[in-house]
Amino acid sequence: MSDGTRAGAGIAAPARARGLTAIATGEAPAGGTSARNRVLFALSGVRFQARVGVEDAMESGTMRLLIGTVLLFCAIACGGGDETGTTPTSPTPTSPTATPITFSVRAEGTINNWTEWGGGATTLAKNGQAFFSKTGGAGGARGFTVATANATTGDVLSAGTNFDTWQYANQKDALVRYLDSIANGTLVLVGVADDAGFQSTSGTAAVIAALEKRGCTRIREYGFRDSYAVIFIAGETTPKAEAFSTTASVSIQYAVTPR
Repeated sequence: MSDGTRAGAGIAAPARARGLTAIATGEAPAGGTSARNRVLFALSGVRFQARVGVEDAMESGTMRLLIGTVLLFCAIACGGGDETGTTPTSPTPTSPTATPITFSVRAEGTINNWTEWGGGATTLAKNGQAFFSKTGGAGGARGFTVATANATTGDVLSAGTNFDTWQYANQKDALVRYLDSIANGTLVLVGVADDAGFQSTSGTAAVIAALEKRGCTRIREYGFRDSYAVIFIAGETTPKAEAFSTTASVSIQYAVTPR
């Protein structure tokens, strides 16, 4: 090494020492304490060290210490990204899957038991919890019982309106008007308890026609004290479920997925 070079190194030694001390101890550079300024400060130290004597620095191990310090500052300043320096994106949240709501109808005629006047029952339920459950006769469910629910949310709109079509002939017309008043898209549940009064022809044809208009295929088979139930959506022409029996109660169900 020439005298001039050694002289330059001797003159720069104090400045070099101050620079190394500042880098090693994390002393704030003149430009501020931001991560960018720290990295620039560290890199300038590398250039300065190389200029005043690379050979001397490598022999003393100072360069290795300095490079390690610079890499540490780079890791701190650039942390939080992947190997390419880009910030990872959070996964797109997914909406939880809605739980289906199951509506059910259990209907029972008196099943040709001539000695049990006022028999049978109708039970309407949502997820297994009855919101209407009454017996025939004076129990409040004789004839047709109709309930409605929102087919989109599963909310019960009407918990059960009874039409005693066995006792009162005008209730058949009232039933038809009620069915016609239900808004399209509404879920409708129907059950017959005890007896529907179809042995009286007054108004019977209108009830059968109203249900067949909604796609019901078993109502025309109904006889004295039989069991009948149906679930349909107003405005559609195919029921979601329908059941009829002359010898036992019937149970049907339909699930709505809220949206």
